[in-house]
Amino acid sequence: MFLFVPSDTFAVKTHHKKTSQRKRERKCFHDHDWTTKTSLSSDCLPIIISIPESTPTTWSPKRTFVNLAKANWLEFTTETESLFSNCPLPTNIHTAEYYFRKVINRASGHHIPTGRIPKMQPFFPRKASELAAERDSIRATDPQSPRIAELTTQIQQTVDEHKRAKWLEHLATFDRHVGLPKLWKTVKSLNQGPTTPSNQSISFNGKPESDARKIAAKFNKQFTSIIKHSSSRTVRILTRKIKSRSNTGLPNFTSGDTAKTVKQAKASKSFGPDNTSTLYLKHLGPAGVDYLTTMYNLSLASSEIPSLWKMSKILPSLKAGKDLFDSKSYRPISVLCPAIKILERLLLPILDQHLPNSTIAASNTASAEVTLQPQHSSN
Repeated sequence: MFLFVPSDTFAVKTHHKKTSQRKRERKCFHDHDWTTKTSLSSDCLPIIISIPESTPTTWSPKRTFVNLAKANWLEFTTETESLFSNCPLPTNIHTAEYYFRKVINRASGHHIPTGRIPKMQPFFPRKASELAAERDSIRATDPQSPRIAELTTQIQQTVDEHKRAKWLEHLATFDRHVGLPKLWKTVKSLNQGPTTPSNQSISFNGKPESDARKIAAKFNKQFTSIIKHSSSRTVRILTRKIKSRSNTGLPNFTSGDTAKTVKQAKASKSFGPDNTSTLYLKHLGPAGVDYLTTMYNLSLASSEIPSLWKMSKILPSLKAGKDLFDSKSYRPISVLCPAIKILERLLLPILDQHLPNSTIAASNTASAEVTLQPQHSSN
């Protein structure tokens, strides 16, 4: 950009310029380069200002992302096998669960990319980023190189091809039978630019709340019922009898049973309270499956379940057609640890075999029955 200013005016203003004005101009031209051309015989002083072109960026959500698509599962399996093979067989279910979780999280931290990019460039693929870095390096050394224009054209073509591929991928998800609302939503969005959702509040009993931590705390209070723990003589006697019984007759799982159950489980990417998913268990080797089987047999023999396996991560899910800003419009989804879900699948055939009609009579109310349904949690 060229700016012509009378030379005498420029000289007077720079001489009598106030400090506050110089600070404002210094801040304004902090990211800009400007030079003057005094060799021209003119009454005006030409000033050449170079304004860098900024790439549009958007802020990513403040959470840690796990890129399972770029995970190195071969190295993940190799590391877990090495650690499980060199450790002695566990004798306590609580220490065994802690070591198992430690090994899984350590291997995932080495071979599964995680993190967060604060500023993202939408529809700017990796290939375009590499070309842009090459163009910037050439521009810094040789601004007159013809290679810069070629790289700019290649970057634009790469971005256009990436957008076209994403658009075709999005259109392929439409179903003319059940996907009409999604289709009309897409058509309406074509006439609007990308919008960033504002930080809207959620009302709890008529009181709005916008702080993320307070919203999470109130959702916990809404979805969970915290009851003071109480014991009774009957429960204490029953617990002593269970722990003092002999281990004869207890089911003894084999590594083949565990491997088969893990293989049949859904490859869920949801992370439980232990920061693992079922996908991690599917990439365990023979030593990892043996260790997991030993944990299950220890849990049955000691009649104990690790505390972390009793916990769940609650995710609020919006009900269809409900108000987005009302807390009662959300239903809770509990995400358990993958290890306890595998144990449930192992126990379900045994319970079906010993219980008539696949039902469990409640201990307090004889008429109440809890049905064990296939593919459902028993919690």
